[in-house]
Amino acid sequence: MRGSFLLGTKPSSNRSRRPGSGVTPQFILPGRATAMRLSKFWRFMVQVGIQAHCGRSRQSLRSVEPMCCFLICRCSNQVADVIATCLLDPSDPDARSAAARFGVLGPISPRLLKAGSAVLGSVRVPVRWLMDIDNMSANRELSQACATDPLGGGVSLPLGFLNSFMSFEHVAPEKYQGPKVTLTHPAEDTWTPAELSIRFLDRIAAPTSLVMLEGCGHFPIEEPGLSRLASTMEDIACSHGWAP
Repeated sequence: MRGSFLLGTKPSSNRSRRPGSGVTPQFILPGRATAMRLSKFWRFMVQVGIQAHCGRSRQSLRSVEPMCCFLICRCSNQVADVIATCLLDPSDPDARSAAARFGVLGPISPRLLKAGSAVLGSVRVPVRWLMDIDNMSANRELSQACATDPLGGGVSLPLGFLNSFMSFEHVAPEKYQGPKVTLTHPAEDTWTPAELSIRFLDRIAAPTSLVMLEGCGHFPIEEPGLSRLASTMEDIACSHGWAP
């Protein structure tokens, strides 16, 4: 479950896990779709949600690509907290190798995508061809369901969009000025090892905390980690006045 939770914004579908998947509006992706265009749209939607709830809401925007959380929250005083289950930096060659279906392509993937998108930018490719979705969960049936879900791993994205996402200059963690970031990382993640996200977390200029989810794979459904994730979210929500 590659995603983040922004405490302070309006709820959305929990299937919008990564750029281009879930219920991301189709008009964002055709033609000249870019990561910049999508990030601007998400920031606009978060602002709409906040205004609809008259300021800092006690609701949450669930399961958004973590680096996009940084784009949304980097200078925001309207989002109370960020809770991420993964902080995979696409500019990190080690992170790209971990996420890629074929790790050897991770370090050179930006160059490959740039060359391919120059000619075939509008051609869509299945995400499961590029990402190691087989390691989504220790549960094989769940991994298969995620890999074939038409709103998840079964989605196809334009090469041009993938190129823009890999080459997009995300905000450096040392320049982040948003709310506190809590990393709740699955301890048994065989897809994106915890040390990659922790390395990024340690660079964040804002307050941070780390919670390891014992027994959990990348999609955290196992105990006791799942209960710890829920209790961590409840504790943070309560710190902002939420009453169970």
